Amino acid sequence: MPNLKIEESNSLISKAVIMTGEAPSAEAVPVSTTRTGQMMWKDTFYAGEPDIEAVFDVDTEAIQLYQSQASIKYGSIAAGYSVLYAAFLAMGLYGIASVCLVIAFVFGVLTRLTCKRATAAFNTGGIHMAITSSCVRYDQEKPMVSTAIAVQDITTCTVEQRELKPYCGLFGTNKTINLIHLRVANGSSSKRYVGVKDPRNFARLVMTIKNRPRSAAPPVASSEIVFR
Repeated sequence: MPNLKIEESNSLISKAVIMTGEAPSAEAVPVSTTRTGQMMWKDTFYAGEPDIEAVFDVDTEAIQLYQSQASIKYGSIAAGYSVLYAAFLAMGLYGIASVCLVIAFVFGVLTRLTCKRATAAFNTGGIHMAITSSCVRYDQEKPMVSTAIAVQDITTCTVEQRELKPYCGLFGTNKTINLIHLRVANGSSSKRYVGVKDPRNFARLVMTIKNRPRSAAPPVASSEIVFR
């Protein structure tokens, strides 16, 4: 599918205006009603916080699959360099062996981190995503991680979908994984979020808030949303 680039204008209304496209369930909690509809979610982690614009449910199976496959990849690389380290050490090539050891250590750390993220996805209510009037929030319960990215610092929001096979990426029915990449002003790399069930409305709400008029401040230039 060719890339679709959408630039939102400053005329966007002050609240989320996009319907999720899903029938409201008895467990869903409505956010504010607007001129065009409602946004709904089930996650109650942010209940009682007045600054929340919308909460976005996450697909824990998608997160677990994505992080597990990343963990397998990093673990395989770490194991390979560990073997090379032992081989070069036996041959007396200590300089090359040291380099292999460092690389093996780095990929070992990445393996551990991705394993933790995969595990966190299956803790009951372990991962939460929300957008407030000023920032994008990510909260993880075990291990505890909490981050916030100011919406005004976001320059590009890219929505991507990948098809992954569940069994070591080799066989099984493909599962669609939603990825959101946020490029932050003056940042050298993007921030990636995995498994948001409604990524397009997530991106549109980020744009809505970014382009919302601010008192005593000039209008903010439009950013770019990219759908892949």
